[in-house]
Amino acid sequence: MRCECGPRDSLTTAGLHREEVRELSRDFELVDGWVQLQFSLCFLAKDDAPGLGLVVLCQHRTPELLRRPVWLSH
Repeated sequence: MRCECGPRDSLTTAGLHREEVRELSRDFELVDGWVQLQFSLCFLAKDDAPGLGLVVLCQHRTPELLRRPVWLSH
């Protein structure tokens, strides 16, 4: 699943330099079984964030698997 989101392009438009987006997934165990979470990571160039070290932007591709309404009310 490829991220076709506008925010990455906004980074370039703002003059920020990003590395290639990495598509990742991992298995996660829930009470009712295993699911595969998917997400995209985008790293900013070190020169664009002096003093911050590593800046990582994360886009959850399958938020519905973890953000269930019953779990969001505290």
